[in-house]
Amino acid sequence: MLFQIFLFELIPLIFFTSFWVLGGQTLGMRAWRIKVVTAEGAPLSWGDALKRHLAALLSWLMLGLGYIWILIDPEKLAWHDRIS
Repeated sequence: MLFQIFLFELIPLIFFTSFWVLGGQTLGMRAWRIKVVTAEGAPLSWGDALKRHLAALLSWLMLGLGYIWILIDPEKLAWHDRIS
């Protein structure tokens, strides 16, 4: 059980937060030329990236509704974009 938590949460946490903090993009975001920044346009801090990752988990736990929200949001932001 502990190994599953490690595989399914800790590794993605490290992957996403480090890419967002160190370059503002994951590998997939680079392909689409999308960059994550704060509302002020500054790079994410480690705290910002952690908050964004945890909020994205919430979006998934709600059966993906946080991501589907993009379709009706006027600014095309997902829940984790709004929360973080």
